[in-house]
Amino acid sequence: MACGAGSVGRRPVILGSLIAFIVLTAATAFVNTATAFIGMRLLSAIGASGVVPISPALIGDRVPFRRRGYALGWLFGGMAGGIAVGAAGGALGEPILGWSGLFLVASGSGLLLLAIALVARLLPATPRPTNVPPLRAVATGYVNLFSIPRGRRTYGYVLINAMLQSGIYTWLGVYLTQRFGLGDAGIGLTLLGYGIPGLLLGPVIRRLADRYGRFHRPCVCLDATVGLSLRAAHSRSG
Repeated sequence: MACGAGSVGRRPVILGSLIAFIVLTAATAFVNTATAFIGMRLLSAIGASGVVPISPALIGDRVPFRRRGYALGWLFGGMAGGIAVGAAGGALGEPILGWSGLFLVASGSGLLLLAIALVARLLPATPRPTNVPPLRAVATGYVNLFSIPRGRRTYGYVLINAMLQSGIYTWLGVYLTQRFGLGDAGIGLTLLGYGIPGLLLGPVIRRLADRYGRFHRPCVCLDATVGLSLRAAHSRSG
């Protein structure tokens, strides 16, 4: 996707990914086997993969550095809020709409968002690059990046963070069911505790990073303190 954005521009790739999400999510509602369902979800993830990596690049093109953290805060805060609201809404709506109806609603919501983006021109156009680097040069750039200790540390941190978050979402539902007897609706509402603070506090924290610098991140200590406190509470209750 990044290579495609370098060839045709960032806006077409984001819109194309949104169209792929709309079509593939709607098609998922009509599959009738587990294998087909998993395959469609994989294709949907690949099709929509151009939104998240290209959006920060678009922000980097259009937003000055001193205000870039605030814009990124809204981007990732919106992602956290969307995950939480979607989980809660899906859990509450599934008994009424069925799982296939939820996919059609998600696809229709994406179609509405696409129409708004096109009519209101919410995505600014960026000039198409005149010199597109070959794939060999892109691969060489990644190799050079990983040869720098700071680059390895950064990507290592991102990898570990992704693994931890994926583990939380994989097992949180099972834990809440076995430990507290929560059903689908209770699990969905619990996930609001992740998304709503992310939506509200993400821009605030990023603005603080814009003002005081990216390396002063007291929230890391706060996250660690909260995590250790929850672990201690779990140990006492167990």
